[in-house]
Amino acid sequence: MLHTSLDYILVRSFPECAIMLLVGCYFLNLKISIGTLCKKTLMLGIIQSFIRMLPISFGIHTIIGMALVLFILVDVSKDSFMNCIIALCKLFLCLILSEFIYISLLTNVFNVSRNALVNNYTIRGAFYTLPSLIILVLLAFVIEFIIKKLQEGSIVKHNE
Repeated sequence: MLHTSLDYILVRSFPECAIMLLVGCYFLNLKISIGTLCKKTLMLGIIQSFIRMLPISFGIHTIIGMALVLFILVDVSKDSFMNCIIALCKLFLCLILSEFIYISLLTNVFNVSRNALVNNYTIRGAFYTLPSLIILVLLAFVIEFIIKKLQEGSIVKHNE
């Protein structure tokens, strides 16, 4: 069970949910209205906050969170389930890489204590980790750029 404060949920969890949904929509080439984004973010944030309070291990929280994001993407996109799974995989790859890059940067370059970043569910911990969301968005653009370049290259080779 994770013990997160309401401040942490408001400052970290809801922005993370909004960005995850936006990046998922980006990977699916969807346009989403602000109203729909706010509703889905609120729903995802509340459900994930309750899941984090359950007495289950952290890895299970992540898998359930992935399933929630998947079902919301399927609902919003009306796209094929497989395309939504691919978008979800890209999204969580970006999330994992962004957290790794951010924690490595702060601990190794700026000598910030790992304890200040990991398992810190206070308002200060929420603010410390917000920049990793910017890294997540940047990684999404980079991954999509690389995938498009690879697809263009394979189309050119296929047509020759």
